[in-house]
Formats: sequence, C-alpha cells, structure tokens
Amino acid sequence: MFPRIKILKNNILYLWGAVLTLVVAILLGGATLKGNWQAEEETRLEQQSRQVNHSLVEYTFQLVSQVNALLNGVRQFYLHTGSPGEVEAFIDALGFDKSIIQDIYLIDEKGNVVVSHNRETQGRNVQDRDYFQLHRASAAADSHVSPVEPGRITGRYHFRISMRISKPDGSFAGIVLATIEPLAFSRHYEQLSTGPERVAALVGTLDRKVRARFPEPMPDQWQTPLESPLWALFPKAPSGSYRTKSAVDGIERTFVYEQVGNLPLVMVHGFSRQEIEKSVTTRVRQLSVWVALVVFFILTLAMYFTSVLKSRAELRAAYNKLADLNKRVRNQALFDALTGLPNRPMFFDRLSKELSRARRNDELVALLFIDLDGFKQVNDQFGHEAGDVALKTVATRWRASVRGSDSIARLGGDEFAVVVGKLDDPASAVLVAEKLIDALHREIQLPGEQHCQLGCSIGISIYPKTATEIDSLLAAADAAMYQSKSRGKNSLTVSSATPTKSHLDWLEFNNAHLVGFAEIDDQHRQLVHQVNEINQAIINKAPAVETESLLKALLAFTAFHFDTENRLMVRYEYPGLAAHAQDHQTLLEDAALLAEEFSKGNELLVLQTIKDWLLGHIEGADKPLGAFLAKATEPEAHSNPSR
Repeated sequence: MFPRIKILKNNILYLWGAVLTLVVAILLGGATLKGNWQAEEETRLEQQSRQVNHSLVEYTFQLVSQVNALLNGVRQFYLHTGSPGEVEAFIDALGFDKSIIQDIYLIDEKGNVVVSHNRETQGRNVQDRDYFQLHRASAAADSHVSPVEPGRITGRYHFRISMRISKPDGSFAGIVLATIEPLAFSRHYEQLSTGPERVAALVGTLDRKVRARFPEPMPDQWQTPLESPLWALFPKAPSGSYRTKSAVDGIERTFVYEQVGNLPLVMVHGFSRQEIEKSVTTRVRQLSVWVALVVFFILTLAMYFTSVLKSRAELRAAYNKLADLNKRVRNQALFDALTGLPNRPMFFDRLSKELSRARRNDELVALLFIDLDGFKQVNDQFGHEAGDVALKTVATRWRASVRGSDSIARLGGDEFAVVVGKLDDPASAVLVAEKLIDALHREIQLPGEQHCQLGCSIGISIYPKTATEIDSLLAAADAAMYQSKSRGKNSLTVSSATPTKSHLDWLEFNNAHLVGFAEIDDQHRQLVHQVNEINQAIINKAPAVETESLLKALLAFTAFHFDTENRLMVRYEYPGLAAHAQDHQTLLEDAALLAEEFSKGNELLVLQTIKDWLLGHIEGADKPLGAFLAKATEPEAHSNPSR
C-alpha cells in the first residue's frame, strides 16, 4: 500500500509541478507578449503619427505658400501701380478665404496702414512693431512669420505673415502683411489628430513660439518659448522623434517632428502612453480568457504556438513575395518583358554613358539601328504568338553575336539598336552588323512545327565622325537604316553625315520659335546660346569644373527666365498662370537630379533632355503666353508709342 501512495504522491507532485510550470510559463509568456504588444503598438502609433504629421506639414505648407503667393501678388501690383486705392480694389478681387486670412494690409515706409478692410486700423502707425522693424532693417524679400499675439484693435489672437516692399533702387517702401487665424490651422489639426490626448503644434524654429496648436493653449502661453528636446535634435535632422512631457499640459508623450518645407517652422505631433495602454489592455483582456483555457487544455497552447509559427511563416512568405514583386517591377521598368533586352530608357542611359567615356578616351562609338525584314508577314501568317517566339529567338541569337560590353536593346515592335563601344575604326562596326545579319540566315522554329525566315536592315552612325550629339547620332543611324530598307533584305548602310561645321548651331533658334513677345524671345535666345555653349564645351573636352559651371549658369538663367514669365503672367492676369507656373516648378525641382546625372558622366543625355524640354515648352506653353501678352500689351503700345 505504501509504495502505491508514494507513487500517487509522486504523480500528484509531477502533475502540480507540471501545472505550476505551465502556469509560470504562461504568466511569463503573457508578460513578454504584453511587452511585445506595447512595443508594436508604440511603433504603429509612431508610424501613424508620422503620416498624420506629414499630412499636417503638407497642409500648412500649402496654406503658407498660398498666403505668400497672395502677398507677392499684392506687392507686385503695388510696385506696378503705386496706388493704394487700386491695391485695395485688387485685394477685394482676390477673394481669399477669410476663415484663414483675417485681413491683408498695405503699410507704407513710415509705418502707416494705408490699406486695410478694418477701418479702425487705417491710418494707424505700426513702426514700433518687430515685424516692421525687421523688414525695414533687412533688404531680404523673404516672408516673415511673426508670433501669435492679440491685435491692438480687435483683440483677436493671430499671427502675421509679412513681406518687404522694396523700391527699384532697393530702398524700403513698406510692407504687405496678412493676419492669419490660428484656429484655421487648429481645426484641421483636430480633424486628423484622432485619439485621446493627441496634440499637434506648429512652432517657429527661430523664436521657438507656437503659431497654432490643438488643443489650443492658454492665452499667456502663446508668447512663451517652447522648452523641448526638439531644439537639440532639429539642427541635426529636419525630422525625427523624441519623448518628453508637454510644456502646455504636463502629459508625457512621444512626439514626431518635421520641418515645414524650407520655412522656419516645424510641425510637431504627439501621442500619449494612455493610447498604448488602452489598446494593449483590450488585447490582454481578450487573452486572459484563452490563458484560463490553456491551463486546462495543453492542446490550446499548442494550437496557439502553431498559429504564431504560421503567422511568422506567412509574414516571411509575404516579404519574399514583395521582394520578388519589386524585382519584377524594376525589371519591367528597365528591360523589355518579351525579350529580356534593355528597353528604350535603359538604352539611352547606356548610350549616354558610352559616349561620355569615348569622349574622355578619344575612342569611337558605333550606333546601329536595326529593323527586321519580313516580321509583319510572320504575324499576319502565323499569329502574334509566333511573332513573339520569333522576336525572342532573334534577341537570343543577337545577344550571342555581340561582345559582353556592347549593349543591344529593343526599342519597340521589331526595332532594335546596338551600342558598340571601344571601336578601333568604323570598319569594326560593319563587322558587327554583318554578324547580326548572318545570325538570321538560319530558319526560326515556330510553334506547330512551322518555320520562318527573317532578315534585317541596319543603319550605322559613328561618334564623333558622324555626329557628336545624341539626337544627331540617332537621326543619322535612322536615316541610314531607311536607306538599307530601300535596297531590300539583309543590307547595311554607314551614314555619310558629318558633324555641323559650327557646334554652336546644334540647337538653332529661328523664326519658328518666336512667341511674339520681345522680352521672352530675347531670353529664349540666351537659353539656346547657353545650351550650345555647354555642347561645345563637351565636344572640346573642357574640364568637368568648366562644363558643370556652365550648367549651373544655364539653370540660374532658367530660374530668372521663369521669374520674368511669372511676373508678366501676374501683371497681365494670364488665365493659364497656374499650369504654366507648375511646369516651371517641375523643371526647377528636377534641376538637382539633372546636375547629379551631369556629374556622373551623363552630360549628353542631360543636354538632350534640356533641349527637348526647352523646345517643347516653347511650342506648348510659351507660344500661347506670348500671343496673350502681345494682345494684352496692345493698348499700352498705342497709348505710349515710346514703349
């Protein structure tokens, strides 16, 4: 009997030991899981907060940019007319959103308010105000965003965006100013800042004072500089995160921050630990039910771990699938899906780099344009599936016929191109072309035991013997290919073209490019001259520092030209101003990428891009603008013949 009792006790001890071990393991696992959930939730909320904050940055930047555009328009109009009465009428016609902009003021050089929709402020003097003294002391034309403070007349809290008005000689002529309603920003911040104890604030980086906040601070807190770890982080990075107690309500939060464009403003968005705990607590309560079941049913615990492992496996599979998808997307962007050859964008990139290398090393480069002979008949007789098989076969044979350093590309349809670098003489290009022709002598096997015979017509241009620019090389090779086409299958033609006598004539400006407005046409001539000047420097192998300096000068004059057109469009109220200005902005935003590609050895491709954009912009955008300006200035010409 005693041995059985001992065995029973041992079994009970083993049982309770196992239960106790299981309970401890579950408790420890639950604590670990809770910690993981807290970390995951904090990461999720921080990512969400970054997205919300970025949306607030975009919204704020657009509003400030719109206000700056309004102020600049008023400033330009005042400089043009010099009449406060006309300026007031001009402001009335703007139709700005008064829920955001309380009022727009014109203040003369003595600090007197000469234009205001609030009659109580007209005639008042503001020369003692910081913003007035700042603009009077500085000749900078940039806008200034002042701190929030109550208006002297209305008592309403607002902040101001102001711009200096300078006379033609640069002397101070006053300022134009808009008073901004902080609530307009706060309402939008409130819409996106969902969640308990969320906070969003717009803060000046120079004076560290709040311009707008949700929830709104107490009146005396507008003028108190914000004490925050932000100021130690912001000089090192324009965006990031930190954790601190709010100086406004004392709640500890995780904050994300991001600079508002290039403005001296930073947007801050924060969430509290309460949000994390609330979400995690809900999940822990749900888990507790399962924990009780797991104590009694080990299978549930096994199923739980199985589900965790399955989730991890699915996550890994999803990551692998995403990586494969990214790889396929990249290949589709750079390579032809059917043949696997480089496509048109990749071809131009390789051609540009090969030409730049050849220019530096005094070498020849051959460009072969190829058009298949008889391919249309294959499609018509055997169908498009057979045509696809034929194209893939041609690509395979030609890839084996050229060197690894040569680039063969499919430009579209049955058109191909080959870039052959490091040539000893033009005859070597002919040998390459003959290999490509010979590769098509054998019949091509098609589906359904069918066969076809294809040929090709090839046109060859040689850098720098034929031409020195990308478009000239392309045109010469294309023309030579059509000469081969006219003679029948399997023929090649080397272009007899030669570079123009004057490289300055690569981009010609003639009467067809005139827009009908002298000031714009003169600037277009200057742009064409600068493009040709860069082209000549590239051909003459000028030092990189010289060609890059010429490109910087071209981009700087382009920005000046855009300013000229913007000024004229504002002055004469051009109806297509927004679209035209956006076209300008797009090129200016791409300028850094162009300069980077230029320095990487893609000088010719950058120059070709600028040439194509310039001619396209003149034809598509500047000619309608020129016609409008010519008509708009006719009354001026009649009333003042000296103009």
